[in-house]
Amino acid sequence: MADENEQIDATSVDDSIITEEIECEADPDSSELGIDDNVLGAAPPVPAVNTQLPSSGTSFYSYAANRNKQWGLKTTIQAIEAIATAWNAKYPGSRPLGIGNISFRGGGTMPPHSSHKRGVDVDFRPQRNDGAKSPVTYQDSAYSQQKTQELVNVIRGNSVLQVDLILFNDSGVTGVRSWAGHDNHLHVRFK
Repeated sequence: MADENEQIDATSVDDSIITEEIECEADPDSSELGIDDNVLGAAPPVPAVNTQLPSSGTSFYSYAANRNKQWGLKTTIQAIEAIATAWNAKYPGSRPLGIGNISFRGGGTMPPHSSHKRGVDVDFRPQRNDGAKSPVTYQDSAYSQQKTQELVNVIRGNSVLQVDLILFNDSGVTGVRSWAGHDNHLHVRFK
């Protein structure tokens, strides 16, 4: 079987988590990955980043310290809600998904990120063994590699938006790409 990490067509990426006292390195610029972040076809340079993620919903909660950073394209928010609904169907009443940074309303630069500007980048918390709504890194004893792999599979299998890439540093999880600063969250970029 081919390494799924090598098959991902990467575009610009995100980094830091916005909660607790965990700091991450700044995102790489799209040019570091050989991608022109301004190639959006006939769409305007910044699509309508005008839909805010509810603070909670079916099997998800916001862990962003600043709700002003939880705006996305309408389809991005719909994809998050579809992923949470699918997750809830798989694990009824437990293991809610933690959602962090998405974008500012209207899009634009969100320091220290070089991504999270078009409403298509979303940070998800990795899964824990205890189901707590707390941060976790893939090195922590509370981290669940199995449930995180299942989360990656649910994200990639959502019927609303295709996934462009997922950044996360656990080499035991397939379908992700390693990038500095992604020990404590999965950075998902939708197409």
